[in-house]
Amino acid sequence: MSSDDDDRELLQIQQPDAALNNEKEDSANEHIVSERGKELAYKVFGNKEQLLSNLSKAVNETGSKKRKKRQPLWHDSDDEHLEADDVIDYGKKGAPTVRKIGKYKAHLENTFQNVLGAPKWADLDRKKESDSDDDDAVISRTVGLIKPHTSDKLPSTVLQFKRLKDVNRATYAEGPGITSTVFHPTSTAAIVTGYSGVATIYAIDGKKNEKLHSITFENFPIKQCSLTNSGNQAIIGGSKKYFYTFDLLTGSAQRVFLPKNITKMTQFQLSPCGTYLAVVGRFGEVHILSATTKEKLFTLKQEHPCVALAFSTDSTKLFSHSSDAEVTVFDMKSRLVEHRFWDDGCINGSTIAISPSGELLATGSRQGVVNVYDLRHSLTTKTPTPLKAVMNLTTAISSIKFNSTSEILAMSSNCIADAVRMVHFPSGTVFNNFPGVLSKLDKPTVLSFSPQSGYFAIGCMAKQVSLYRLKHYNNY
Repeated sequence: MSSDDDDRELLQIQQPDAALNNEKEDSANEHIVSERGKELAYKVFGNKEQLLSNLSKAVNETGSKKRKKRQPLWHDSDDEHLEADDVIDYGKKGAPTVRKIGKYKAHLENTFQNVLGAPKWADLDRKKESDSDDDDAVISRTVGLIKPHTSDKLPSTVLQFKRLKDVNRATYAEGPGITSTVFHPTSTAAIVTGYSGVATIYAIDGKKNEKLHSITFENFPIKQCSLTNSGNQAIIGGSKKYFYTFDLLTGSAQRVFLPKNITKMTQFQLSPCGTYLAVVGRFGEVHILSATTKEKLFTLKQEHPCVALAFSTDSTKLFSHSSDAEVTVFDMKSRLVEHRFWDDGCINGSTIAISPSGELLATGSRQGVVNVYDLRHSLTTKTPTPLKAVMNLTTAISSIKFNSTSEILAMSSNCIADAVRMVHFPSGTVFNNFPGVLSKLDKPTVLSFSPQSGYFAIGCMAKQVSLYRLKHYNNY
């Protein structure tokens, strides 16, 4: 008897109920596979019942496996026994009003999560990012920034982006009239303010953007909000003779009255070094306060009323655009005017910005023109020539903003809907695919990039803050 006959007989013995079916299958397979192939398949897989049994066993074993629980990388045994009453001074301002007996570690965790939410990196049972089927998983959802973007340079022709859920979709309580959208410098969160007097902190993930905390300032329409360099405190200004500081860790707000001769705080700028708080005053005055104590340090004076401010990256100079066409440069050490120059083609200035690289200076005017200068060259002449004059918008420029790598300059006008454009640098090319023909944006009021340019937000005159994912940048 041949070897093939032995194999068929063996199959019939192992599967007597399916012998006829196997015989038909073998007959059909003879026209498809070689006898040698059948012999090899049998030796590897066995018969049909064995194969199904092995597959079922493998599936059950896989499904029953439990993921290994992650363990904290650092643990301090002393924290487990430290009581809250031993550390917290309940009589101190800003401390909890209700005394609670408990562990100090739990108190700190609850305080942090109530304000900024529970970061995903702290979830020991979380799935790996590769488990997500969303292309936004490339954003690192961590508290604390990771390494800066080091990939190839941004292409100058087409901007790859994706429209996400609105930042404030959970409440839309800040509008109508969004006045500030500020990304937190170290956490994937953003604070949104508006004329309604509401300031809200949202978790930024592009999907739910859940509300973390909010506070309402009665009879205080918010005109501007900025975060300190650490991100622990928000400074909130308006048209009153006082402003508010909002502690993000405790969730408490404090009213601070403005120093003498300062009537309002609708426009201000924090220095990159965290030392100065520059406030636009009347009649060409710029008041300099201490960013920590909020006390007045000195006052700078220019010829025309100031409309916008920008510090140099090293905080040694303060640039002030005026209601005229003149830009004034103040030296912060000598507290004097260092230089003046005329904004090319400008009649009335409206905005000013300096790139994070410290190489570019951008100005906007009420005539709809945005000029971009070489910063060093603008300090050497009174009539500098712009590197690029952008005229894609035809109404007054209300906001301009550089991204973290100085590769993108975003500009907008709050006079008409969809009036947002982005310019690539150093090429000076305007991205013609942004915001797109189907963007459906209301009149844009404020622009903001996340710390590593992974997200871009547009606050509008209505109530929404539109959120975009810039796909070229992999980090938050």
